[in-house]
Amino acid sequence: MKLREAVPDDAEQMLEHVHALAAERNVDVPLEPGEFNVTLAEERRILREYAEAENSAFFTAWDGTRLLGMLNLKPSDLPAGRHRAMLGMSVHESARGGGVGRALLEHAVAWAHTSELLTRIELDVYARNAPAIHLYDSLGFEREARRRAPIWEGDAPIDTFLMGLCFADKAPVPYALEPLDVSAPPPVDAAGHAVVVRDARPEDAPAAMELWRTVRADARLLVPTAGMACVERTEAFRRRFLQTLASENSHALVAEAAGRLVGTISARGHDRRQMCHEGMVAIGVADGWRGRGVGRQLLEALEERARAGGILRRLMLFVYAENTPAIGLYERCGYDVEGRVRHAWFQRGRYHDELMMARLLD
Repeated sequence: MKLREAVPDDAEQMLEHVHALAAERNVDVPLEPGEFNVTLAEERRILREYAEAENSAFFTAWDGTRLLGMLNLKPSDLPAGRHRAMLGMSVHESARGGGVGRALLEHAVAWAHTSELLTRIELDVYARNAPAIHLYDSLGFEREARRRAPIWEGDAPIDTFLMGLCFADKAPVPYALEPLDVSAPPPVDAAGHAVVVRDARPEDAPAAMELWRTVRADARLLVPTAGMACVERTEAFRRRFLQTLASENSHALVAEAAGRLVGTISARGHDRRQMCHEGMVAIGVADGWRGRGVGRQLLEALEERARAGGILRRLMLFVYAENTPAIGLYERCGYDVEGRVRHAWFQRGRYHDELMMARLLD
């Protein structure tokens, strides 16, 4: 067996490997036939991007010219999370139990430990997959969260573990943010203004983007994008906004007051069948309107829409472990803490943990 980094010429065999994985009936991967639609050209581009990035890698295991397995380390695209990478691994059915997975994992951990930027690796594993969990345990990964029913197989809910490996002997590399290019709108006295929450409409896209631009620029907030200049293209934001509105398992709402948009919330569902019931919640409230019940109105309205839609069964979010006001709000709205992600973000010269929280809808 030979281990090496993947190159664009491997793309065809790697795609065949994933399609074979999707066709298996008894494998712990939430992927079904027809759900993986990456083209050969796209796969080659992806492999080039992995090779060029400082904090990502794509490793493969070979028996001569036969692909046995592969492992990728995909980092966060935010400066505050460039020290962490999500690990994904798969081994061909014919090669399981022969040490391929351990070899790939040991190789990836060693590479990450010697890399300049990475100080954390994380992965998601089915809670029932005892052999895989034992392997991860043996290399120092710790169970940080138990996600309740993020996957459904037919009528059966499946729990998963989020596991993390932190390199305590490595210090994160500081980074500098681009100069801020956003000015907050003039403050408004929120007292006496009624807040109306409604479904978002396509014409709300520009105002929603401006709100997110000001939220990102607010360095006081405990969010991964705090203090970031908004380099996002207007058309890209509008396209995603419209995709959310058009999706059967996604919802977007806005809060209006004093003649302008003062809050937004969305729950974006996954496009894979076994995961389409989970919506990732993102919420933003404008400065001057926080602490006045806008967030609770948005969360309650979102739950109402999700129940009426009939697809989303699980609403999940992440929140900084030190953000006690937000955690209290989420708990009052029925969200439970499922675990604590260590060293999730690096800001203001130190690490910040975050909590994984979820609301299960009956």
